[in-house]
Amino acid sequence: SPVVTGGAAILRQYFEEGYCNSERCCGSKGCGESFIPSGSLMKAVLMNGAQPLTGGIQRVPDGNVVNEQPLKEYDGNQGMGRINLVNSVPLEGENNIQLITVNDKFIKDGDKDEYKIKIDTSNGCNEELRVTLAWYDPPGAVGCLKCLVNDIDLMIEEIGGGSEVFYPNGLSQQDTSNTVERIRMQASDAQEFRVIVHSRNFAFNRQQYSLAITGCLAEADELKPDLTEAMKSSPNCSREELFTFKINTAETAHQLRWNLIGSTANNGIEAIASGPGPEFGYEYEANETYYHSYCLTMGSKYRFQLMNSAGGGLGSGKYSLSYGAVTIFDSDSSEDFEDVKNHRFQVLASGVKILGKNRSFMTDVDD
Repeated sequence: SPVVTGGAAILRQYFEEGYCNSERCCGSKGCGESFIPSGSLMKAVLMNGAQPLTGGIQRVPDGNVVNEQPLKEYDGNQGMGRINLVNSVPLEGENNIQLITVNDKFIKDGDKDEYKIKIDTSNGCNEELRVTLAWYDPPGAVGCLKCLVNDIDLMIEEIGGGSEVFYPNGLSQQDTSNTVERIRMQASDAQEFRVIVHSRNFAFNRQQYSLAITGCLAEADELKPDLTEAMKSSPNCSREELFTFKINTAETAHQLRWNLIGSTANNGIEAIASGPGPEFGYEYEANETYYHSYCLTMGSKYRFQLMNSAGGGLGSGKYSLSYGAVTIFDSDSSEDFEDVKNHRFQVLASGVKILGKNRSFMTDVDD
């Protein structure tokens, strides 16, 4: 409708005119940085702030209202309701909400992104907590009955207390049908929650998604994956087949980047995983421990690369690589490098074979 089109244009202008700083919006023109929002972020923000409608269904064209069919939130008549920009984004002098966003972040099949938030009502904020997930799904098959191709689930889990789990779109379980999922709930001061974005049953390996969170959010909150616990990638293989990268960060944490690539048939290569950085929506923090785990293919060769994007190596940090119970590499505080550190290895039934450090990736030479 014209109202939605106009609202979307104003929202895009909001982001382009710098009302947001990093992932958090500050609510006045130029207080943050200009960026181009993805279509999925526009959907997430608009639908996150939509107001449920009440009343009955009006017939067309005679105009009679069918009172015995009242409107309900998430039904086939109104969906998430009527858009309301004042409910959607912070506006200095107009509202008291905070907004944190994720813009078009990639997630792989089986991965789980978790974000921690805390409620703070000390400034007089009395807004409910709203979280909306949106993504553009690949086309389904012609004539499909269940047409969702890449299924992503949204949940909110209370930290401490009763550890209650909240599901989207008025359901008591995961939504396996829709590409926009929203949770609305009341939250009290000092409550802490874990927002969970979980990819399941992808037809394709990767999918981009956007996320909008509004409410009385503590100023210290930054929306970034909580990677300080092991196995956040929820790999679908046994521990004996699991490659794990563990890193204890130090003063160079925010500069660190890494990637894992593997061999394919016909001497090809494929990207397995990489991170962190602005394009992933998070960076490492100093003096923290992070784990990343992935399933590897028997017989394939791999190269793991750790680098400092600004030079200077790992600093006083440490890291290790392992496959099942086999240690591929384990550094100590004296292990450092100038810019890039490479590890090449092959997964075999008999264990892990270390490949030559200074040879090409596919060269099968003992170290």
